[in-house]
Amino acid sequence: DGVHGPSEVIDPSAFPWTDARWVGVEPEDLVVYELHVGTFSPEGTFDGILAANSLHFVRDRKPVLAAIRRALRPGGRLVIVEYDADIGNHWVPFPFSFERWRQEAAVAGLTDVALLRRVPSRFLGGIYGAVAVSPALPPDSSGTAGRL
Repeated sequence: DGVHGPSEVIDPSAFPWTDARWVGVEPEDLVVYELHVGTFSPEGTFDGILAANSLHFVRDRKPVLAAIRRALRPGGRLVIVEYDADIGNHWVPFPFSFERWRQEAAVAGLTDVALLRRVPSRFLGGIYGAVAVSPALPPDSSGTAGRL
């Protein structure tokens, strides 16, 4: 059904919460965005994607980064904001330092990885912003293979 298909609804009361202080979010306070790749451009790609304090919830980032790369146009940029640490905690389970990000970005085929800024943080020592570029497609590529 594409963009007209059903969304997924998750019942927070069905999750086995381990933090007794968590009371959930009132439905009237929720803001839900549903984004379908291809809705905004004929190619189904984006000029840029921002992943701010989100990738540290993903244990295996390889498939996520592969999907992000496919969603970026050639020359498109991925900007991340992340804690500059490699050991997490209950609230930030899988952070990754800038040095680790350089390695993961290279494995994902992203190029021109650059640190934008790092600032101190009382939570995990520091936080940084970085950018990486989705490389141009080879001359014989149609640009459509593997798109989401």
